[in-house]
Amino acid sequence: MKTKSYVILALTVGLGPTLIARAEEPAGATNAPIQNVQLFSQLMAEGRAAFPQVCAGCHGPQASGKVGPALRKNLKEIRGAVKVVVNGRNQMPPVGGTLSDREIAAILTYIRNSWDNRYGLVTEEDVHEFRKPVGF
Repeated sequence: MKTKSYVILALTVGLGPTLIARAEEPAGATNAPIQNVQLFSQLMAEGRAAFPQVCAGCHGPQASGKVGPALRKNLKEIRGAVKVVVNGRNQMPPVGGTLSDREIAAILTYIRNSWDNRYGLVTEEDVHEFRKPVGF
């Protein structure tokens, strides 16, 4: 009930478009500026080129899901995404042994910033760090 009141208040004071834009952003989306625009651009281009060969067969050309799940709005956490790519999970085969840290960083950066995702950069250093085995 409180949310409805805030929406009505926002609309009456002219904040409707801002409120609607915020509501359409994926959970966890970041509007923080990318610190290394050149690296981000390079990884996006590399990921865009690799996605059709590496991922689209299971996740679909628009990441809307096929055999694998849709990749929209579900890759917020870098660690989890890297672990799934490297080690596999459920129907996802482990591909960490066939892809370099750079390739994984590029593909995940592309996925995490396409199709309404805006989760930012994944670096080679992130992949290297999260590729390490978990000790029990």
